[in-house]
Amino acid sequence: MAAPTMPAVFCSAAGTTGVRFFSIDPGDMDTQMHADAVPNADPATLGKPDDIAPRILGIIRGAEHFPNGARMAATEVEVLK
Repeated sequence: MAAPTMPAVFCSAAGTTGVRFFSIDPGDMDTQMHADAVPNADPATLGKPDDIAPRILGIIRGAEHFPNGARMAATEVEVLK
């Protein structure tokens, strides 16, 4: 099962339980794991974890404003502060 479809599958399985699902894509990050996987990547073009983490928290805090099953890019979603 491809990761982008997982929230939709989980939503369907949850039915009317009130449980909601969504996924957040942080984008390419300036981390050691990324450097190991893509050694020639330019770190200047990568997201910084300290910048993206607050955005992810804002998405989670405002979860009721996003459609159930949504897939969101952390760098593109307007988030609550």
